[in-house]
Amino acid sequence: MTARTLYTNSPRRKGDFALNFFMLNAGRTPSAQLACPFFTTNEPLEILRKCGCRKMQLLVKLCGATSPVALAAARNMTDVHVRYFTSDAFHAKFYILGETAMLGSANLTDAGLKSNREIAIVIDSSDDVFDELPTLFDDLWDAAAVLTDAAMEAFARWHKVKGGVAQSDVIDGLEPSSPVTVNVATQTKTRERTYLETFRRDYYETLLPAHAQAQAVYLATGQRHASFQDLPIEYEIDRFLNWAKLTFTTDENLLSFPLLNGDARNAHIADRQQVWLNTRIEIDRERTARLQRLKAIFASPQDLSSAEFSDLTDALLGCAAFDEQLRFTKGGKPALAKAFQQDNDMKRVQQTFEHLAFDRDDFVRRIYDCIFTSEYKLAHFGRTSVFELYGWINDDDVPPINGRTIKALRYFGFDVRV
Repeated sequence: MTARTLYTNSPRRKGDFALNFFMLNAGRTPSAQLACPFFTTNEPLEILRKCGCRKMQLLVKLCGATSPVALAAARNMTDVHVRYFTSDAFHAKFYILGETAMLGSANLTDAGLKSNREIAIVIDSSDDVFDELPTLFDDLWDAAAVLTDAAMEAFARWHKVKGGVAQSDVIDGLEPSSPVTVNVATQTKTRERTYLETFRRDYYETLLPAHAQAQAVYLATGQRHASFQDLPIEYEIDRFLNWAKLTFTTDENLLSFPLLNGDARNAHIADRQQVWLNTRIEIDRERTARLQRLKAIFASPQDLSSAEFSDLTDALLGCAAFDEQLRFTKGGKPALAKAFQQDNDMKRVQQTFEHLAFDRDDFVRRIYDCIFTSEYKLAHFGRTSVFELYGWINDDDVPPINGRTIKALRYFGFDVRV
């Protein structure tokens, strides 16, 4: 199969299928940026993954012509990030594989890649036009919304009922998302939405995948620390990351450690894990008891509403991020507990934590609310306290993350914001 500069899906010309563009170029690209309104097949992503591509950004339109099944499979693939628009204003179809790109009429659908009479041209970095494509993709990517679990579920529900007939860009349960166009209305974004999308990208697309990868490397060895055999694995991973931060780096030299690619990063984690497994670790039984009480308090809305303020506050000290404030609180735990109760009345605390733990909104939105919005933000309970609390009490398989966790991930070479 030889390289082509034009694809039309013609049966009369050998190799003239848009899918061949991915087959021919996947082996030469460490990253890929794919933009198209309609998406029904993961075949190009699978080709890229099998050829070693380790960063894929997929930008699609949520509409009747996009398959929820294919989209769910794409976002579950390693190293694939998905964002979306809901607006008909998104028409662009172009695919950047390293130093080569294809642009034209073909969507990432079976028909678009193999049977529809399409037209698409291939250009490389020697063409002056090529340099404009990554910028265009970045502009679209920055304007798009993150495809979270909640967004995926809302789209799947909508598609099942209306996907075959609906032409509107209004999808029940999702805020409209549109690229910036000459239409002034599309350029208007509230400050809150801008901050929310930025937060969602940092947390959902960077921090959670980094933690998941570190945990996957740890579990792949099949080894557990002897001291943690009777404790849940989430507690062991939490202690391992906290230990790594305190043992191998400081706040002052943290950013001097290099960012690493997947293989080097995995080897780094595995090496430190072996040191950890041979290190004597004392279990903080007081903390584990607090975490058990915390989970019991958050077992249901009724349990939360019936909890005494003092019991809730004491259980919250099981969160290392909350307990960490003792460094800045004269008088230790009693003083911190008193300040928390004095500056937050119980009704407001219950309202905030009920929203965080039990409301039906996207969990990232709930976490954001409890960190940033005046309706839910609590005194003495900041960003990493909210992160960690949600990690211990949720049913969404979201891990507990605190400041030391984030710094450990950065030490291991992940590009996370600290």
